Amino acid sequence: SKSVFDFAIQGVVQDAGIEKYLVSAILAERTAVEELTNAFSGAGYSLEGATAAPFALQSLLRKDWIETSPDECVAAVEIGSASTRIDIFVGDMLMQSRDVKAGLESMLHELQHGYNSRLASDPLGMPQEDEAPAPAGNSGMSVEQALRVFMTKGGVEAQADADTPGMDFDAEDVFKLVAPAAKRLVRQIEWTFEHSMKVNAHPPVSKILLVSPIAGHRQLTEFLQAELGLRIERLDPLSPEQPAMAATPLPLSDRERLELSTATGAALSDRSTPNLLNTFKDKQRGKKVTRTQRMIAAACMLAVLAASVYAWTLDQRQSALRAEAQSLDTQLAAFAPLVTKDMAQKMIERVTARQGELREYSRKYYALAAINEVTRMTPDNIKLLDLKVEVLPAPAGSKAKGSGGTLVLDGFIRGNSDLFDSHLSSYLYQLQESPLFGSTVVTDRNEEIIVGQDGKVLHFILTIKLA
Repeated sequence: SKSVFDFAIQGVVQDAGIEKYLVSAILAERTAVEELTNAFSGAGYSLEGATAAPFALQSLLRKDWIETSPDECVAAVEIGSASTRIDIFVGDMLMQSRDVKAGLESMLHELQHGYNSRLASDPLGMPQEDEAPAPAGNSGMSVEQALRVFMTKGGVEAQADADTPGMDFDAEDVFKLVAPAAKRLVRQIEWTFEHSMKVNAHPPVSKILLVSPIAGHRQLTEFLQAELGLRIERLDPLSPEQPAMAATPLPLSDRERLELSTATGAALSDRSTPNLLNTFKDKQRGKKVTRTQRMIAAACMLAVLAASVYAWTLDQRQSALRAEAQSLDTQLAAFAPLVTKDMAQKMIERVTARQGELREYSRKYYALAAINEVTRMTPDNIKLLDLKVEVLPAPAGSKAKGSGGTLVLDGFIRGNSDLFDSHLSSYLYQLQESPLFGSTVVTDRNEEIIVGQDGKVLHFILTIKLA
């Protein structure tokens, strides 16, 4: 993909009485993101994230570095070089962000044009009655010089070189020249606020936060406050007056602190902030990896616990066996008289006689056991017509139950004729699974009609070898 996309659910809002999720999204060209990460990598730094400036300001609100009430509507205005960004927040949620093509450059062009026009009307640099003399050899004002004059007269920068064109103007004259551009900016801000209230149904803006070093410009701040009728504050999160900075104030000038306002918000961002270097897909993959790692860790803990329980059980068993062995040794030592060869021989004879009796019982009831086994294993859909058992006697001295024999079953299967073969196969399999029976042979099978049965039945004769 040529672009990087991420989103974050900011919270729940009401839209025409219906609760809806407020989602913030960010989209950037992949090449731009890669250039940014490569630039920092080349400087020896590894970026953890990259986001847009409005989301960085939102982090300042969420971390309480900007004092607002939960339902207060606040606008952050960052006057850039070629454009101005207007962000509208309700509480700590970003509701709207808009760029307008009116920025510092248009003000500087107004200043440059006004100064050069005055210079053209007075090429010799002759002063008016209430003006200071213009520097000799003045050849006009450049945009860079206009910026230096504008920022110096507004109190943003220290006093510049007196030879800089326009430095002979006072602050009010300088701002009169840039006022037309400033008014165009005011119209754009007013239109944005109106759109926010009437179209998006947001509360009216209660105050404006000026972002970046331009926030320190006195005349511009006073002008915006008078034109918009709103309280203007400069966004200075690193100010020593901030509770978080009171203990360890930074040795920075006002301009340096204001330049770091947006960067401070970016540093305070967390997982709820859209991140071009860790998108929602990356977070999902991370969750899967974390879940897998937790499952592996849990499995390892269970294995260790099971091994511990097994070792403990084994130790207890060994202790019990040792105690039993000691008890038996004590009983054996106390037993009298000791076992002799004749005593052992008589015990063997008694056991042998008993085993013979048991074998005789087994032979006697083997047929009955076979019949009982067949009856138990015959399902309801199979009816037996006849059953014959022949048990062969065991050879003399044999310890087997018998020397074999046969069992002949005559019966039929009723039900669905399409399933006759399946029922018969299942019946044969069950018989062969019995320890009393050996191989089974189907000696006869026919579909017939038997009186008293509905429809055809499968008549069969089975010959089963006894085990």
